[in-house]
Amino acid sequence: MSIVIQRFILLVWCLLSQFAIANQDLIVRDTKQNLARHAWYLEDKTQQQTIDDVLKESKAWQ
Repeated sequence: MSIVIQRFILLVWCLLSQFAIANQDLIVRDTKQNLARHAWYLEDKTQQQTIDDVLKESKAWQ
C-alpha cells in the first residue's frame, strides 16, 4: 500500500474513533440526566405517599 492510502485510512480511523468517543459521552450524559430525573420523580412520589399516609392516619384518629 502506498503511504498516502495508509495515512488516509489512519485519518479516517482517527476521525471515526473521535466521533465514537463524543457519541459515547453524550450517551453517558443523557443516561445520567435520565437517572437523576427518575430519582427525583421517585423521591417526589415517596414524599407524596408519606403526606397521604399522614393525612389518612390523622383522619383515622379523628
